[in-house]
Amino acid sequence: MGSVQVAEAKANFSAILKDVRAGNEYIITSGQRREPVGVLVPYEAWKKRQPRIAGTLADRGELVFADDWEMTDEELCGYEPARR
Repeated sequence: MGSVQVAEAKANFSAILKDVRAGNEYIITSGQRREPVGVLVPYEAWKKRQPRIAGTLADRGELVFADDWEMTDEELCGYEPARR
């Protein structure tokens, strides 16, 4: 991952964009202290980092378990021990 100042990024944007398309990432920095302000990443890499939404009913309901509710790991996974 490279680091580039804003002015340099503006001046060499086409070359930097070509590198990004090739899979490289750049941190954009600003000011004398070179504080990071953003990151240029390939679109496919950015797309993979996006959180997945848990189905069409995401954020529309709530699952609450009673305090005395118990289930073993085997029951949760649907595991049944082999019968002899």
